[in-house]
Amino acid sequence: LAPHIGVKCKKSYLIGVGEFHGGTMGWDFSYGIYGLFELPDLGPSIAPLIFFSNKNEALNYLEKIREHAYTHIDLRLPQGKSGRNK
Repeated sequence: LAPHIGVKCKKSYLIGVGEFHGGTMGWDFSYGIYGLFELPDLGPSIAPLIFFSNKNEALNYLEKIREHAYTHIDLRLPQGKSGRNK
């Protein structure tokens, strides 16, 4: 999500921020994913990565990423390895 930062994201967080408008409007929430980076010149830094209009959209996005990550993991053993302990 942040290819131009130049360092790997250490952790990421889904954060919801709400503001109460009162009356029938009630709460207005926005959701975003923020990443924690160790930047060479600044040290530990938090950067916004992507925003969503509602919580469902954010959770669907995270599920999609999780599924994509699992489908691209190669679980095969290196050639010549049987996987058995000798």
